[in-house]
Amino acid sequence: MVHEFSMSSEIFRRVMEEAKRKKADKILEIKIVIGELTFLNHDQIKFWIKELSRGTTAENAKVVIVSRKSKIKCKKCCFEGELKMEENPVYHIMTPTFKCPKCGSPEIDIITGREVMVKGIRIFRKS
Repeated sequence: MVHEFSMSSEIFRRVMEEAKRKKADKILEIKIVIGELTFLNHDQIKFWIKELSRGTTAENAKVVIVSRKSKIKCKKCCFEGELKMEENPVYHIMTPTFKCPKCGSPEIDIITGREVMVKGIRIFRKS
């Protein structure tokens, strides 16, 4: 999964930058928030971060992934709420067309669900 590898690499790069800035001797935990509309495989993200961390201060760090549900607002009927979705392997290849679950309009604003962010890292510093 190339998408997961590139996203994991970027997450890892940012974690390592922050750890260096904080003068961490060891990274104990990495907490990541991933929106469900990214269609990222959480197990793959964890796998790649573990692989990337070998031989670094992040080796053996616990990787915690929190899933963020989607939230939309329909421009037509003003529905505001979760976008109901079923897991479909096709979504990992091509992005589906999203529609309002109330009126079926494709004219929606996605409020949450597309984000990928490092929510926090727990570090150990000797001094």
